[in-house]
Amino acid sequence: MMNTTQGFEFFKNLISRQFCYYRKNLSDLEQKAYDRIREGFLSYSVKISVFGVTVAQIQNIFEVIKQDNPWLFYVETAEYQYTPALKTGYIIPKYRFNKIDVNATLLALINKCSFLAAIIKNKSDLEKEIEIHDYICKNVRYDYDFAASSFECVGPLLFGKGVCEGISKATKLLLDLADIDSLLVNGKSTQQHNLSTAKSDLHAWNIIKINGRYYHLDVTFDLTIQAFNTVRYDYFNLSDREINFDHVIFSTHIPQCPSSYNYYGMRRLFIQTQSIYRKFLQQSVKQKQKDIIFKLPHSDDVNATKNKIMNITSEVLCGSFLFPSQYQLVSNDSQSVFHLHLS
Repeated sequence: MMNTTQGFEFFKNLISRQFCYYRKNLSDLEQKAYDRIREGFLSYSVKISVFGVTVAQIQNIFEVIKQDNPWLFYVETAEYQYTPALKTGYIIPKYRFNKIDVNATLLALINKCSFLAAIIKNKSDLEKEIEIHDYICKNVRYDYDFAASSFECVGPLLFGKGVCEGISKATKLLLDLADIDSLLVNGKSTQQHNLSTAKSDLHAWNIIKINGRYYHLDVTFDLTIQAFNTVRYDYFNLSDREINFDHVIFSTHIPQCPSSYNYYGMRRLFIQTQSIYRKFLQQSVKQKQKDIIFKLPHSDDVNATKNKIMNITSEVLCGSFLFPSQYQLVSNDSQSVFHLHLS
């Protein structure tokens, strides 16, 4: 007979080491309420008493708990019965599933996540981040049907599909288990839109702490722009300046990300001049690479940059006997990243 609390117990133990950034921004009294409510959720309580906080504070605390604890997929909403004169009341959670089913799903999450965590256990934090990023990019697809599970970590991790909110929660859960600090960020996407005329989409991503510094990590964008079965890193460890090229941040009191730890820079795929690109492309063709991805400095004249890249690419490929002349060149204009696919 299955233990109906084993999954809950695992996450009770996890909270002592997971990074709860938004909890730190609360007052001492609010933190006590936060802990009491989260403990009630983990105990599958039907009623949770709280003291000394207002209705508005409780509403904020509930949202903060969901942001910090991505495994709380099973808590749909929570009502609050409040006595203003005493500043006391009760949280009445609305759970999506019964306790047995929740426990079974928590155990399935543990098995899935622990397998990956064990593989990357002895790697550096940066190596762990790359492994987690790549795992999601290779095993999750964006859910354009918007199933309810896709907004939670269970969608990407157990069903292989999710939307930005669920993918960000799944990323945070994996990072928590890898002992890497991260948090969810809410905002909107402006990619492929004219800022002055278009209605942009609500969006969620992560901020991650690597080697003592914070960076933006948007696995959803990397997942959705990849082509030809090639993982992309356009949104891997970006600075505030870089993420703001096509994102708008709504979350407040979040860590600043003043510097970049861009993947393409780390891998010497950041090309700064036309002559360097020519030599880089010639060498890549000589090595028989079929997917060549590189990043350029940010330009205010994207079309002029693309024309120069197209001209150099045509010249180099037409002068090479190693590949046929057919190729596709796709670009992420806002981040100045290009993917050249040779066929």
